[in-house]
Amino acid sequence: PSLQRLDTIYWTVVVDDMKINGKSFSFNKSSVAAVPESKVAGALDTGTSLGLLPPHAVDTIYGAIPGAVFDPRAQWWVVPCTASTNLSFTFA
Repeated sequence: PSLQRLDTIYWTVVVDDMKINGKSFSFNKSSVAAVPESKVAGALDTGTSLGLLPPHAVDTIYGAIPGAVFDPRAQWWVVPCTASTNLSFTFA
């Protein structure tokens, strides 16, 4: 897929697949026009260390990390320093 501007804020690409520990994750329908069915637009942003993902995707990613727990008071995930997971994105 070619790069395109999303509301002149971010460069974006079509994300064909996201896998967490080898299992495909199903995103909701994209709200960005011209993105094919079952795909989403991924913003390319080198100016932040945050993962700009829908809450369901974030919860699924962190929920797959052994020992990770969500702190409802702070509204963030606490992850053991030695924990890891395998996260991959496919851009065809």
